[in-house]
Amino acid sequence: GGAYVPIDPDYPESRIQYMLKDSGATHLLTHSSFISQTRSLAFDGTYLFADDQEILPMSSENLPLEAGLDDTAYIMYTSGTTGQPKGIMTTHSNIARVVKNTNYLTILETDTLLSLSNSVFDGFTFDVYGALLNGAKLVLPQKETILDMGKLTELIKGEHISVMFVPTALFHLLVDEGTDWMRGVRKVLFGGERASVQHVRKAFDVMGKGRLLNVYGPTESTVFATYYPIDEAIPLKSHSIPIGKPLNQTGAYILSEHRQLQPIGMVGELCLSGKGLAKGYLNRPDLTKQVFIAHPFAAGERLYRTGDLAYFREDGLIEYAGRVDDQVKIRG
Repeated sequence: GGAYVPIDPDYPESRIQYMLKDSGATHLLTHSSFISQTRSLAFDGTYLFADDQEILPMSSENLPLEAGLDDTAYIMYTSGTTGQPKGIMTTHSNIARVVKNTNYLTILETDTLLSLSNSVFDGFTFDVYGALLNGAKLVLPQKETILDMGKLTELIKGEHISVMFVPTALFHLLVDEGTDWMRGVRKVLFGGERASVQHVRKAFDVMGKGRLLNVYGPTESTVFATYYPIDEAIPLKSHSIPIGKPLNQTGAYILSEHRQLQPIGMVGELCLSGKGLAKGYLNRPDLTKQVFIAHPFAAGERLYRTGDLAYFREDGLIEYAGRVDDQVKIRG
């Protein structure tokens, strides 16, 4: 029934120290290759080394299931624009919503997923649980492979990868490398920042209808909140790729600064509701209250203010329009 906190060993020691203390971690699971790093930490809990030979004879049976759907599964720390990182409390139910019985993608037992996300980012949630909870295979490449486009494309072909979520910047690099690697992949999801129309168009020309998905979602709404399947050739006049429509069990609203629904075509703050919303920020009740607000249109439910600007198009799809922080206010 416990929760885990993913920590990147490349983080500065001060950040690791803060995360351990803020989360109240009692056990630190690591590898002996990081032993000198762990010794410098002021951590009073128990160290567990994954490569410790004394673990091998211990029972491999599953522990009794004590966690409920609404219990915290993990706490993921994201960098704020200012101050200390925020620990986002994600539940078992949040995870299930994004990988089980979804409307944007069906993962099959015969699929092979490729994990390209750092474990401290919630794209990794899709990779791991998308595979494990659907009986699929998961491939975890070495970091040096991910950084070498030639090696990475060979891995995609050699492992017969069928489903992969790719951070947008890496997707652009893979497309620049060539398109041969795409031919055997059933679904390519990309997201995390604005996608280049040119790169998406080039990928679509090879992959065709229904195999490319642009996905959007802050960590606070657990991996993906909206999706847009590329089902037709992108018109030459297009300057952006829409972020699409909500996943099932998810609501998306475009609100004015007075929390009123914006008309079609009018930019406002994108707010999200539904089963994907995290519990809130660990030890930050004031911040949680500020961005996880009472739903103005559904009693007893919550709404998450993303801080992203967007608008609904005439066809009902959502178009991303930047950050609220970047708005320039004119005449008051």
